[in-house]
Amino acid sequence: MRSPIGAGKEPTRAGCVALQRDLAVPSAEGGNTGVVMGGTAPDEAAAVRARYPQLPFLLPGIGRQGGDLEASVRASFTGDPASCLIAIVGAIMYADDPRETAIAWRDRIRWAVKLTVSPEWRCRSTGP
Repeated sequence: MRSPIGAGKEPTRAGCVALQRDLAVPSAEGGNTGVVMGGTAPDEAAAVRARYPQLPFLLPGIGRQGGDLEASVRASFTGDPASCLIAIVGAIMYADDPRETAIAWRDRIRWAVKLTVSPEWRCRSTGP
């Protein structure tokens, strides 16, 4: 496959995001069972989700890479618990206290899902 970025050029965020979006579509049509969409590109995840509402999404890039957890969940979660699988590895693995960090991320994920399912929570309470 030829790179859309071009030989000798540094990849840009826009070029990588376009490549990610363009590759998700043929993969979904090819009978695959899921899509990997970076948590650093929630707008693109929403576009792919609109086209493929039935596929589960694996969302890396939220922990150490700084992706937006709430935006990624809003873009990907369909109400099915398997629709949005969030991978937070490095932030937990390299933490001073991996157990406490994992618990904190679990709570943040639950909060993001709650806000997505019931947006009125945003006005009533503060997050974890």
